[in-house]
Amino acid sequence: GGIGMGMGNMNISGSYGGANNATTVGTNADELYGGARISYIFHQVFGRSLNTVGSFDGLSEGEIRTTIGNANGTRPALFVPEISFDILVRRQIRRLEQPGVQCVDLVYDELQRIAAQSEPTELTRYPNLRDRMMDVVSALLKRSVGPTQMWVSNLVRIELSYINTNHPDFIGGSRAVARLMEKMAIEKDKAARQAAAAATVNDNSNQSQHGGKSNPMTPVKERPNTPDVGATPLSSSSLEKY
Repeated sequence: GGIGMGMGNMNISGSYGGANNATTVGTNADELYGGARISYIFHQVFGRSLNTVGSFDGLSEGEIRTTIGNANGTRPALFVPEISFDILVRRQIRRLEQPGVQCVDLVYDELQRIAAQSEPTELTRYPNLRDRMMDVVSALLKRSVGPTQMWVSNLVRIELSYINTNHPDFIGGSRAVARLMEKMAIEKDKAARQAAAAATVNDNSNQSQHGGKSNPMTPVKERPNTPDVGATPLSSSSLEKY
C-alpha cells in the first residue's frame, strides 16, 4: 500500500511538472501567457524602461556647472575635470537599478500565475496534497526573488565601482573633436559641391536662352591706311599738269 501511494504521488508530481512546462510554452490565443509573456517582459517592458532613461534626465545645467566648479576648486580649468564626469555618470547609472528590480517583480508574478494554473486534474482528489504542493512552489519562488533582486543591485554596483573610459564604445575628448572636425569637413565639401552644381545649372540656362540668335554687337573692323582704288595722290608732279 505504501509503495502504491508513493508511486501515485510521483505520478501526480510528474503530471504537475508536465503541466507547468506546457503552461510555460503557452497555447492561449487571447493574450500572451506563460513563457511568451516572460519574453515580452524581458524584451519589451524592460527594454522600453531602459530606453526611457536619458543620459541627461534629472540633470540641469546649473547642477552640471556646480559639479564642475566643485571639482576645479580655486583653479580654473580649460577642460572638464574627470572627477566631475565620474560623479555625474555614477548618478545616472544608479537610475538603471529600479527598472531591473521591477523586471524581477514582473517575472515573479508571472511565475506565480503559471504555478497556480498548472494544477493537474488528479490534485482535485487530494486537497491536502494540492495545498502542500502549492505552498512548496510558492515558497521556492519567494526565496528566489530576494537573491535575484540583490544580484541586479550588485550588477549596478559593479558598474558604479569603475567607469571604463577606455572602452571602444566610449567617445573621449579626442575622438569627439575628431568626429566634429570630420563632420565639419563633410558639410563643407557638400556645400562646395552644391555651389558648383548651382553654378553649372545657371551657365546651362544662360546658354539655352541665347542659343540660335545672332549677336547684334559685331566688332567694327578698322579701315586700312592704304588709299582707295582709283584715287590719285596729290604730289608736285601731278600739280604741274594743271
